[in-house]
Amino acid sequence: MELDRSNFQNLSGRILSIAASCKILAPTIGFLLLYGLAPSQKGKLSMAMTIEQQERFETLVRQLEKDARHHPANYQIKVTLLAILGYAYILFVFLLLLGIIWGARTFLVAASSEALTNQLNLMAILVSLGILRLFWIDTKIPKGLPLDRLHAPELFATIDRLATILQAPKCDRIFLTDELNAGVLQSPRLGLLGWQQNYLFLGLPLMQALSLQQFRAVLAHELGHLSGNHSHFSNWIYRLRKIWFELAERFPEPKNSGFFLFQWFFHWYAPYFHAYTFVLVRANEYEADRCGVELAGLENEAQADINLAIYSYFLHKSFWPTIYQQAEQHAEPPSDAITQLLQQLKIGLSPREAAKWLDRALAHRTDYEDTHPCLLDRLTAIGYDLNPIQPPQPPTQTAAEYFFGELLWSFADRLDREWKNEVAGSWEKLYLRAQQQRRNLAALDEKAQKCALTVEQMWKRACLTSTLQEAHKAIALFQQVLEVEPNHPLTNYQLGKILIERNDSQGIKYLEKAIAIDPELVVPSCDLLYDFYLNQGKIKQAKFYQQKGQEYYCLWKRIQQERSRISHETPLFPHQLSDGEVRQLSEQLSTYSEINKAYLVRQKVTFFPEKAFYIFAIVLQTVKGAGADWKSHEEIIDRLENELNFSGNFRVIILQNSNFKLEQTIRKIAGSCIYY
Repeated sequence: MELDRSNFQNLSGRILSIAASCKILAPTIGFLLLYGLAPSQKGKLSMAMTIEQQERFETLVRQLEKDARHHPANYQIKVTLLAILGYAYILFVFLLLLGIIWGARTFLVAASSEALTNQLNLMAILVSLGILRLFWIDTKIPKGLPLDRLHAPELFATIDRLATILQAPKCDRIFLTDELNAGVLQSPRLGLLGWQQNYLFLGLPLMQALSLQQFRAVLAHELGHLSGNHSHFSNWIYRLRKIWFELAERFPEPKNSGFFLFQWFFHWYAPYFHAYTFVLVRANEYEADRCGVELAGLENEAQADINLAIYSYFLHKSFWPTIYQQAEQHAEPPSDAITQLLQQLKIGLSPREAAKWLDRALAHRTDYEDTHPCLLDRLTAIGYDLNPIQPPQPPTQTAAEYFFGELLWSFADRLDREWKNEVAGSWEKLYLRAQQQRRNLAALDEKAQKCALTVEQMWKRACLTSTLQEAHKAIALFQQVLEVEPNHPLTNYQLGKILIERNDSQGIKYLEKAIAIDPELVVPSCDLLYDFYLNQGKIKQAKFYQQKGQEYYCLWKRIQQERSRISHETPLFPHQLSDGEVRQLSEQLSTYSEINKAYLVRQKVTFFPEKAFYIFAIVLQTVKGAGADWKSHEEIIDRLENELNFSGNFRVIILQNSNFKLEQTIRKIAGSCIYY
């Protein structure tokens, strides 16, 4: 990427103007460098990519994987040069700015202008401080309970012994968290110059899920990322990668305000560095696994990996959904969620449930979205016997019990309180959403007694009944929708889901129909059918749907990716809804006091264009101040996406100054304004 000529000319003009009014501008420029040019947090660069960018990224990584295998020395040289380039560019910009200032200073010295010379000296100092501030890494330390040797002497001794064997740096701080995870974090005290401060985070649920030796393998894995016994180069890149990502995220988009000399570079450099180091960082994960094998044994490393994979699925698919479902009835989160989790982990899962989650974990394949390999690849890499892989038995004594003894439940109580405080805000939103859904359901029930509902209102009524009341009560309501519109995709899916979860094989035909009609329902439908057949002991049928779901998963991600982006250049068309549907949407939108206008259009999509994708574009009322009833854009979008009586695939956006061109584009589309 080349530096835009007009931007350079603008910068040159500003520099030249400084010489003419240096007494006034020197303090101002210093302020801008120290504060105004500091990275904005509002326009963070995410590693989210367009479909084309993702495809180019994956192609590049595949090529680099081949290079790393066949020409490892050349690959390391390329990565090293790319890493050095980041430092070199920062130094170049720094010297460039100082050179410009020094040149102006030399000119003024020759002109015997002592006052202006002193101002330029001050400016040089402020430029240096400004650049230093731009690249000062202030790592945000995750939350957790700080541990000390007094309360866990054996744990600290174990960590010290492993660190000594691995020649890893000592951990400066150790924290206990409420996650089924462990990790190391290095925070550079001197920014890009290093001098790392090392943090170790240990999840209490993880310690409760593993035996002492299995946990020892996890510790060895995490400390292995810092090991001096292994590749210093890969460890250096592992740390540097995190620093470059953090720096890239600190700069806003190039079109926004900020220091463009660094913006354009990091928006090019970070994704490129991400691709080039991806292979190395993944190799670092395998290297860390080997540390676990060396220090805890093959069986313990493998069983730790298997246990964590099983319980990760259990937490994601079962435990936490059950906890958060309580928000429909209770205004406050439970006071003992982490304690409940620890008790469940101590008991363990039934053999059937553990086998189900293990089967899912083994079916997952390594992809290019995460540097961590899948479970099957990790077990293969360490030489574990794959035939057959069985869920480990729950340990007689867990690592948490061994290291903490009676203090375990004291730590659990403190984590309970922290978790409750942390989720209080999101829990309240879920509770308020449920109350609004109840009001919406009551209004639809009342309306159904007076007149015929539209198909969308019938569908919404059935969905809310299923969510807020007993699911079986919604069966008749969903069937009424299908009598009017047999090919309604979400109704077929929801009805099939209810029946399948009741072990009623009648649900199969509805899920099969949902799969045939709507490609976005293939993955969740196959997920349900896989569980159903697995519980029936019909392994062949279960594997069929598991494979089908996996095949569609990549396509599903592409669909979501394509439909998550919109700009004034996105092709948009009239919505083509019936007058009745538009009327009922307009009536519902009128109940939102925050909305001034609402537009509805269709977005052109590449994947499955026959399935319409809609955009609700909202113009909000102008509100001065922020009273108790003020709601953020995120809250308004969330409400609309959950409450609108509309089963089509859609997203909601808020029109404001930052997307004025998009609003102009939408307003020109015939019939787009559905409420004003």
